[in-house]
Amino acid sequence: MRIDAFIMASLKPMTETFKALTDMTRLRMLRLLVTKRVEVGVSEFVGSLQSLPYNVSKQLKILEQAGLVISRKEGRNVYYRLGADDAGSLLWQLIASLPDSDGDFSRDVQRYDRQGEQGADDDGIADEYVDSESSYEPEELPSNLL
Repeated sequence: MRIDAFIMASLKPMTETFKALTDMTRLRMLRLLVTKRVEVGVSEFVGSLQSLPYNVSKQLKILEQAGLVISRKEGRNVYYRLGADDAGSLLWQLIASLPDSDGDFSRDVQRYDRQGEQGADDDGIADEYVDSESSYEPEELPSNLL
């Protein structure tokens, strides 16, 4: 009975890792980290994946809890890099070799590279993301929401 409990306890971290790998957004984040081999900030993920900051942070937290990424806070910004686990090198190779049949991985990298050329605003949100939202006008909302 104790051996079963030991085996189950030792499988738990592996189970969390596999759960974290079941989401395409998280795979796209890992693929970007594997491809660029640099720390990537939340705002850079937002611009690269064209996702909302809340969603990006939520997915990164799951990856961090699974031990797949490590975070570092600098002021208001949080940066992520791949976990330094030796067994991870095989996982990183596998992620790097995933097919890009719909082109999401390559578009993420292209948007990431463009952000590096454009820079980021002082608020930490990538220019591309801010520009895509710049047409928003409060008066466009229905009057009952204002």
